[in-house]
This record gives sequence, C-alpha cells and structure tokens, in this order.
Amino acid sequence: VSPEPHPSAHEVGSTDVFYPTGTALGRDNRTAPGVWSRETRSGSLVAEPRPLMGKSGAVNVFYRTSENKLGHDWFVPGTGWSRETRSASLASEPHVVKRPNGTIDVFYRTPGDELGHDWWVSGSGWSTETRPADLSSDPHVVARSDGSLEVFYREGNRIGRQWYVPGPGCSVESPRAPIAPHT
Repeated sequence: VSPEPHPSAHEVGSTDVFYPTGTALGRDNRTAPGVWSRETRSGSLVAEPRPLMGKSGAVNVFYRTSENKLGHDWFVPGTGWSRETRSASLASEPHVVKRPNGTIDVFYRTPGDELGHDWWVSGSGWSTETRPADLSSDPHVVARSDGSLEVFYREGNRIGRQWYVPGPGCSVESPRAPIAPHT
C-alpha cells in the first residue's frame, strides 16, 4: 500500500489526515493552528483509507482489509474509537459518500466484478446489495443534494453508469462511448 495521505476537515474546524502505515491506520489530527497529534490504529489495511467526516467531530474510515473485506473504523467524541469488519468481499478500494439525509454509501468492485454496495441509515443500520455489472475498475460515486447517487466505473474500454433516485430506485445505463484502453 502506498502511503498517500487522505485529509478531511471537520465542521468543528479540526483536520484529520489518514494514511496507511504498513498494515495499520495512521491518523494525524490538527485541533488548533500548529497543534497536531498522531496516533496509529492497529489493523490489516491493504488499500488506501477513505475517511468521511460527520457532525461534531465524528469520523468514519473505510478500507479493504488483508482478508479483502470491508473494514470500518469510527470515532465518536466522548466515546472513542470502534471497529468492525463487514462481510462484503472486495476486489477494489472502497469509495464512500454521505447523502444529505446522513445515509453513508460505500461502493466497491466484488471478486465477481459486480458493483458492491453497503449503506448505513441512522436508526436502521447496515444493508448490503450486489448490483449486476462487469466492472474492470474501482467504482467512483457522486452524491447529489437531492439524495440521488451516480456511480461510474470502467467496463472494458467503456464507461458504465448506475444511479439511484429516492423513490423510483436504481437504474443502469448501457456503457457509454469507448474510452482509452486501461494500461
């Protein structure tokens, strides 16, 4: 895993920078100008961590574990850190967004090259689905202010797209025009 930093800013003004340190999760936190702290959380990362900031200093971090599962660490001020490993099998890095209603969506390529999707809804917990597709890349997701999602990915030498609109549900678009070959 390359040690690339993934910074995120909190609504409360602090900054977190997450990065892999071997197979552990590194975190540098700035709480005030010039005031930094550092911690390392043990773990089994084999892909870049993907942080998502919440309200009042809460943090969610998603990553692929050495068992190719979806790792999830989260921090709640006053409570501290927690960890879970979701049962989803990953063949790519996870990509995460938060919708305006607070729903957290995590997308990834499954070992069968389908579109994996785990999502968390406050009060309901986690759900998982596998959407039909033929991914040859990581999926990349965009959350819109109306709560809709668009997911883009490579299907061979074409761009695939799936989207979710609250109410009507999910749709799939046929692969778009060819793009440059994957090298």
